[in-house]
Amino acid sequence: MRGLIIGKFYPPHRGHEYLIRFARARVDELHIMVFYRSDETLDGNVRAQWLRELFPNVMVHAQFAEHRDPYNPSDDEGWNAWIDEIRRTCPLRFDCVFSSETYGEELARRLNARHIMVDPQRVAVPISGTRVRENPRACWEFISPRVRAYYASGRA
Repeated sequence: MRGLIIGKFYPPHRGHEYLIRFARARVDELHIMVFYRSDETLDGNVRAQWLRELFPNVMVHAQFAEHRDPYNPSDDEGWNAWIDEIRRTCPLRFDCVFSSETYGEELARRLNARHIMVDPQRVAVPISGTRVRENPRACWEFISPRVRAYYASGRA
């Protein structure tokens, strides 16, 4: 069975790690797609490399994508752009899409896969990328040492 997780991972944090471990335990092959844009201050390829280091048994792909995020299920133009990016980046059939986000159901439907929602209320790991970006040092416990090192270096 093949699974998919998409996201910005901006930056990767313990909540993402929880999602990835949850998914990895349930599929034979897991793919993660790190989408990034030009207006982000942390390079998407760096984020993808951190995930590769944290999860060497997972296929991690980085993909530049300027179009809008697909939150509206009836926004066919936006969804088509995302589905095209996913298929261009990794032209495989996915059995499951794992997410903690409401868009996961529509993404899975459009990929002819099953959606598996994981901790949408962030109970297991109460953190978000927005919170980390706002104050990384206040979120130290929620980010891996590799990501901490980036923030501690002053590059952020």
